Amino acid sequence: MRILIISDIHANYPALKAVADYFSEPFDLILNGGDTLVYGPFPNETIDWLKENGAISILGNTDRHVITLLDGNTFRKPSKAEKRIMYGWTAAELNEQNGNWLRMQPLLRNLYLTPHLRQESFPLSVGMFHGSPEDPDEFLFESTPDNRFQELAVNSPHALITIGHSHSPFHKILYNTHFINPGSVGRMFDGNP
Repeated sequence: MRILIISDIHANYPALKAVADYFSEPFDLILNGGDTLVYGPFPNETIDWLKENGAISILGNTDRHVITLLDGNTFRKPSKAEKRIMYGWTAAELNEQNGNWLRMQPLLRNLYLTPHLRQESFPLSVGMFHGSPEDPDEFLFESTPDNRFQELAVNSPHALITIGHSHSPFHKILYNTHFINPGSVGRMFDGNP
């Protein structure tokens, strides 16, 4: 089974297309770890691609703020005016169908991939989280102490945990639990696209 794990697209549709087009074979499953919107100028194109490709998505912090605005409410963070403008522009730019799609996405997902989808003879438990299994806004990095990952692994039923939020790609295995952060599709913090 071929799985594409992506996160933190931030409405950068050209980057999303570049990632997807890089691979010559199609994927059986696409997992999107949130922060789909804000900062890039292509919110509708990004969501349209996710829908057309059957991606399984969750919400990130930027997505939650956009929903707040779509629902007619305001928020205090981010406090910088230029960031608030980007959130407001994104909420205004989204068409009704994509606004509704965004509202339907959960904060996390628990998936069980059955053996007929994979070569192994046992189901695979996958947890999708934006920050961490305990806090959607927690930043986890490769340099995060192993004991933090061990705490999360011990308290989780999942063999595979996908995370995002930190925009920092890594793969760690602790207590037979795989932690995968694919990094950011559309807004790299390290300056390396």
